[in-house]
Amino acid sequence: MRKKYWLVLVLIVFISVGCTKEKIVTSRLEPMNIKKLSHELKACVDRRIGDNGIYQLHTSNGNQYLFLNGSNVVQGEEEAYYENIKIEDDKNIAKIYFNELYTADYQDKELESMKLYKILLKDTINSIGIYKNGKETYFDSIDIVE
Repeated sequence: MRKKYWLVLVLIVFISVGCTKEKIVTSRLEPMNIKKLSHELKACVDRRIGDNGIYQLHTSNGNQYLFLNGSNVVQGEEEAYYENIKIEDDKNIAKIYFNELYTADYQDKELESMKLYKILLKDTINSIGIYKNGKETYFDSIDIVE
């Protein structure tokens, strides 16, 4: 488990260094409309819709995305949804925080079980940490979008 974490961390460092074009003073997350994505990014998201999890997506032009998916529910179980999603810079690490909550009310339109954010990192950032419900976790997958 520890090896997997370090492998993911090293991969993130290599991919994220020098990827952004604009000067970013503070890292931030920009919410994306899943219905209005480029064809390539939409295809990648569609491949992950069948699997709940935390995904980092990378495009050929250097953009990075955070995809949170809790939309798959086994009958009788509760559906996951996400709140308080934020990013904070801590020296050279961008830390992404979110809360994963659960509900049995599948019809509540205010709750979103899928969230997609564009990740914009400050120039000095060379790795990303991810925290679910206050505890450090890892990406279930890091996908390259072609």
